[in-house]
Amino acid sequence: MALTFALFWIGWQPNIAAANQAQETFDKLAALEQRLAGEVDFDYLFGLAALKAEKPAYAVLALERVILTDPGHDDAKLALATAYLRSGDLIRLQDILQAIDPNLLSPSARTTWQQLLQQLTLLSSLHSRSQNRAPSWQGTLRLSLGYDDNVSSGVAAEELTSMWWLSSSDIESMTRKSDIYTQLQGTLQYRHPLGDGLTAHASGLVEQRLLRQADEEADSHLKLGAGLQWKRGEQSLLGHLAWSTLWQPDSKPIHRPSLLLQWQQRWSRSQQSALFGQSTYIDYQEDRSQNAWQWLVGVSHRQLLSLPRPGSRLRLGLHSGHYSPEAASQAANDYKMFGLSLNGETPLQKDKLWLFARSALERRLYEADSSGHAQRDTRLDLGTGLLWRVDKQHDITLRLDHNQTHSTSVTDRTTQLVLGVTYQWRF
Repeated sequence: MALTFALFWIGWQPNIAAANQAQETFDKLAALEQRLAGEVDFDYLFGLAALKAEKPAYAVLALERVILTDPGHDDAKLALATAYLRSGDLIRLQDILQAIDPNLLSPSARTTWQQLLQQLTLLSSLHSRSQNRAPSWQGTLRLSLGYDDNVSSGVAAEELTSMWWLSSSDIESMTRKSDIYTQLQGTLQYRHPLGDGLTAHASGLVEQRLLRQADEEADSHLKLGAGLQWKRGEQSLLGHLAWSTLWQPDSKPIHRPSLLLQWQQRWSRSQQSALFGQSTYIDYQEDRSQNAWQWLVGVSHRQLLSLPRPGSRLRLGLHSGHYSPEAASQAANDYKMFGLSLNGETPLQKDKLWLFARSALERRLYEADSSGHAQRDTRLDLGTGLLWRVDKQHDITLRLDHNQTHSTSVTDRTTQLVLGVTYQWRF
């Protein structure tokens, strides 16, 4: 009843596209959004008015609410596809067009669907050609303040007191220590398209961690890498070679070469009341410094949510893998890993300010050692923060991370808490 009165009050006509005062119509509907948002008819009309007033961001929010409430509203899906097109979001445009069955559309609606598909194909081709011609740079700079309750990688003191053969100095050197630290990290990546879906890339990372209480000791880390990526449609193949060096006080540098191979397949479709996509990937990594190899298989799942706000995204990931030292003399045993991750994001201010949260749980099961003891580790990572998209080239992120590892070994438990600010630029 409120909706009927509202439409009568603003003088709505059946064909909103014929209205000459698009901005005035949009303003009147916008004034009612807080009270009527969530009603399918109102959200649909508000989305059309936003499109007519050249406000695609408002149209996206209103029309996504329609689809989440009424997944069979094909007219809203076509209008949402138009909004995605005008906002330049080709990925979501492809998702929504794939969610529409053209055989169920009226002749005029099917024509509109075909025109949108043609525009998507054309824009994707132009975007691909521009990407194939233009090299790109991307860099990040991050400053963090953190707490680590086991910076020395030692064990709990109570685990050592029963070892009568250790001296007090030995116990002191082996005991775990906590500390507050500051960390500065910088990364730079360069990508150069070679044509026919092939891209070469090179990357570098410089990181330094300064401990507050341990005589101002500092750890330094340098990592350089390069590789090739081939992409065709929804399939991609990546090869990456890297070399990292870690400098720590009172110890020799640790050099670690590695090889990463990754294959990925993505697809998306519509199911019930939501749009979602999935990707499958296979990683193979080799670490020559440890004479070890590792493989990882995973599946990720993303879904459009109605709560807490329209436009929210949720990503669920599952992975499993195996790590195996080649040499029997290595201290580390073989282990199998199983992991689960859940990441979400929701817009707070259109496409400028986003709230995100992440969580990951990983379980490692080690093979039994010579004494028959089988170690088990459980790692929990939690994080939340705000992402501010300044413009297309610059992002600023404020992030709080917490990770905790529980082990059946004498190390028992380690905890880290990190607050960081990251500045990212692209050109």
